[in-house]
Amino acid sequence: MKLINNIEEYKWLWGGKMSTARKEIRMGPLEATILHFFCKKAKTRIVEIGRMFGGSTFVICNCSTVPVISIDHVYRENLKKIEEQFEGRLQLINEKSHRVKLQDTYDVLYVDGDHSGNGVRGDIVNYWDNLKINGHAIFHDFWTRPSVRRNVQTLLQNNIGEEITITDKPTTQLSIEDGEHLKQDIIVLQKIQELPGGFFQKK
Repeated sequence: MKLINNIEEYKWLWGGKMSTARKEIRMGPLEATILHFFCKKAKTRIVEIGRMFGGSTFVICNCSTVPVISIDHVYRENLKKIEEQFEGRLQLINEKSHRVKLQDTYDVLYVDGDHSGNGVRGDIVNYWDNLKINGHAIFHDFWTRPSVRRNVQTLLQNNIGEEITITDKPTTQLSIEDGEHLKQDIIVLQKIQELPGGFFQKK
């Protein structure tokens, strides 16, 4: 699998040719390649929660042809060039995700916002139902943030979503001992069913 930091139009995100240093994007090349792979499949709309410097926003917009909604409570000046490049297709909502209620449905949801237990749980409750059945929810920091891992595992254990992978190993089966998990700190779930009423309140 060719990593996207080797593709000319993406190299700047990591600061140059063949670099893996996180610059404009807060994820490694393998993680960004997984994001690219699934967003490219989007047919209706993509929603992003958390964008920091806009590197993931660029990847999402550049590899897709559908409308993109990006939600973050901070607007940074370097986003202007991305806004201009994808004008008419990219909508930036500058607000905390729990204060936003979308009416639109989407087939890809990327979650990299508030990493607290309540934050991750709130984003799932607020955005899962508008994700289409068989759509993909992509969660960053699965291994490095235990609160993300706990909430995602709850979805997996209750058959609300199932893990999908394009790499040799599922994210949930990576080895911690050799640091393998730090290169692929992202997990993709395919939506199987809606959240039962009051589901997380019972946990």
